[in-house]
Amino acid sequence: MAGEGGINGTAVFAALAGSVLLYSGLKGKSISSVARSFLEGKNPGAVPQTKPIATAAIIPPGSPNPFTTPLPNDVSVTSGAGYAALSKQYSANGPERLTFAQARQAWTLAGGPGGATSVIAAAITMPEAGLRPGAVQAGQPYSTTGWGLWQITPGNSVPSAGTDNQLLVPLNNAKAAVAKYRAAGGFSPWVTYTNGSYAQYLTQAAL
Repeated sequence: MAGEGGINGTAVFAALAGSVLLYSGLKGKSISSVARSFLEGKNPGAVPQTKPIATAAIIPPGSPNPFTTPLPNDVSVTSGAGYAALSKQYSANGPERLTFAQARQAWTLAGGPGGATSVIAAAITMPEAGLRPGAVQAGQPYSTTGWGLWQITPGNSVPSAGTDNQLLVPLNNAKAAVAKYRAAGGFSPWVTYTNGSYAQYLTQAAL
């Protein structure tokens, strides 16, 4: 029996039991789960945290995963020889090729997201155009002919990027590609993304 001014164990237990019953009734939770939370020192009303989806889940099985290694800073220079290579118009179906770093630079300069997203964007240009800014798809009706690095069709371009030969300027092509990406909420418009053929170039595109 507790002395005067001491803690009455029976009263404490009764108060705790009352709290458990009241909380479980208000929240619709079982009495046992609420009691267990109190005993473990947890908030019985806390919402369980779900694990985030791993970024690597978008990489096909067996493919390199660039997301596990640090990426170099996305280049944002707007002058010099590097920028000149992105702002000039290339000959239709000419042999010139850009590097993955230049494709990524064009993407980010055009307002596209950097980091891992820019790596995917650059990787897509290989199966789409072989990294050739002058690539023009052959054997298609005009309306479905792909132009440039991201193979933009006339109907998928935007006024600021132009159409036809104007899309053979890497920065113009990138502007149209970024607009297409944002409109779709991702890379789903590119078949080379949905079929996974871009994935084998991810490691190279991250360098």
